[in-house]
Amino acid sequence: MSQDPPNVNSEQRDGVGVGTSEPLGIANVPTDAIVVVVATLAGLGGTLLEPGLLRSLVTLPLLLFLPGYAFSIALFPASGNPVRDDLGPGVRTPIRAGLPVGHRLAVAFGTSLAIVPVLGIALWWLLGTIEAPVVLAGLSTLILALTTVGVVRRRNVPAGHRPGLGPSGWASDPRALLRLPRGSGEVLRLAVVVGLVLAVGSLGFAVLAPLDGSSYTSVALLTPSNESDELVAAGYPTELNLSSEDELVFAVENNEGEVEAYSVVVALQQVSGGDVVASELLSTSTGQVAPGDTWEVSHQPASLVTPDAAVGGQDVRLTYLLYRGDPPGDPTRENAYRTLYVTVDTTAITES
Repeated sequence: MSQDPPNVNSEQRDGVGVGTSEPLGIANVPTDAIVVVVATLAGLGGTLLEPGLLRSLVTLPLLLFLPGYAFSIALFPASGNPVRDDLGPGVRTPIRAGLPVGHRLAVAFGTSLAIVPVLGIALWWLLGTIEAPVVLAGLSTLILALTTVGVVRRRNVPAGHRPGLGPSGWASDPRALLRLPRGSGEVLRLAVVVGLVLAVGSLGFAVLAPLDGSSYTSVALLTPSNESDELVAAGYPTELNLSSEDELVFAVENNEGEVEAYSVVVALQQVSGGDVVASELLSTSTGQVAPGDTWEVSHQPASLVTPDAAVGGQDVRLTYLLYRGDPPGDPTRENAYRTLYVTVDTTAITES
């Protein structure tokens, strides 16, 4: 007399699968969970590749599909009809929601679009940064955690009701891909509502609490206009001599959101092949600027260059180096917060 396999009962009762299943061991971890883990690790490894098609192919699923799919297997541990454990006559247990393949894929894409921005905002709130490596590391951790929850929740799902990548159960009837099983409509609607709330919440947070990208310092090199009293970004001198009275204004606008102490270093730099080969410090100015205010440093560059200057001649850069706080002992373009320069000819001064 044949007997059913122990601990497995996949009969239908009122359209709901009932039964207990064998616990999932290391050897029979669900195929889709394995694929999610491998794809996640591949996406992380893809960030080390040079920008291109291959990098996009392995990293885009990490942003557009895997977070939502991991969420779906955690929230919907069963496939097809919902499942209720059969613990004996008269014992009613909660239904584990089921989801057909088509709906699972839709939930995966839709929920990913909501999860990624929310995670980015959460990381910025906790760590103060949303750099790509940090976001991808956090996203991968979330995917692996949700996948683990989904695998654990499937431990009591009958084998015939576990979702997977194979075509079994729907290949003969493609309409089963999109057929919503009884009992899971409310859960699916809840998932959609949660996704919408997360998306709207992330948008509202971004509007009400702008990220650090809105904090910055802008600089400009200006000259007095010959037609008005305004300063304009034009008419820069190209040649300096002892009688030059050209005036330049280095303007610093503070949009950092707090009072900032700035230093401006003016230097004359000799350039060869695009590299600075010699530099001479001409002047240093300091000032404190309130949020939203502009600090202007006005000077006549010809008065800063002396005949015995170590740097001079044609195609010399008059360089402005801005620092937050005090400048370093060796000011360069590499260690400056902001830089500007104009090319001038100082031959009339340095060779006089």
